[in-house]
Amino acid sequence: MVATTVGGLAVEIIDAAQGHHKGTLANLAAAVLTTSETTITLTPNSGIHAGHRLGINFEMMQVTSVAGEVATVVRGAGGSIAAVHALDDMVYIRWRWFLNDVAMAMADEVRSWPNELFKVASEDLAITTSSVSYPIVATDFRFPLLLELNDGNTYGRTPLIRGDVRQTGTGLRLHLERAIASGTLTMMYAADFTTTSFVQGTLLADVGVEERFFDIVRYGVLARLLDMREPERSQRGTQPDPREAEETRVLDTARQAQALKARRDQRIEEEIERLRNRWPIRF
Repeated sequence: MVATTVGGLAVEIIDAAQGHHKGTLANLAAAVLTTSETTITLTPNSGIHAGHRLGINFEMMQVTSVAGEVATVVRGAGGSIAAVHALDDMVYIRWRWFLNDVAMAMADEVRSWPNELFKVASEDLAITTSSVSYPIVATDFRFPLLLELNDGNTYGRTPLIRGDVRQTGTGLRLHLERAIASGTLTMMYAADFTTTSFVQGTLLADVGVEERFFDIVRYGVLARLLDMREPERSQRGTQPDPREAEETRVLDTARQAQALKARRDQRIEEEIERLRNRWPIRF
């Protein structure tokens, strides 16, 4: 099944990364109903100990003590946000990375994409015969792609070749080369990806990340996680029992990160070329 949310894609990425290594999985035996509760109950045989870090959905917690399968925790660890959690929600224990790590890397990855890689958006402008300048409402505007006028003609919309977008003291405005007949002018434009809200339930369609971009996200996120692995090892990677410590050769990790980044860069160039071919009219 294709992921539709940020959380769904994050789970796919963390599974592909085999991010658990010596980590384990458990489930909540009781719901966490508030953001201030400091005890959680896990299903039997979770193997949880004081000092472990765990993740439930996009929240991370630090375990301070354990009595049976009831753990006392510090909520919202590692810069994550405390949240409520349902009975049977998955608990990631001692994982190499957590879903919150992946989500933050996903947002950083999408924000890093070049200007030529974009989502397509549109805005309708009411045209009058007496004006050549029209305000643009869009706040995610990058550059125009195509102008089409719907003037009621049965043959449909007519492309307009001449026009440009200018920044003014009151915001963006579309300036046409000449006045045209009244109607509705649709401006197709390259838009920013929406990463202001990057939580578990955020729809990837709302972000503007199409399914064809998923592999770019995966390659980029994995490269970022591997690249940050060495600084993190001395903190999150440290376990109470040194025999549990994860041994990974630095050069192997660096090579993996470089290979993933190279593949990511290649795919970005392919998608930029596809967009250039799809939207050859620029102003």
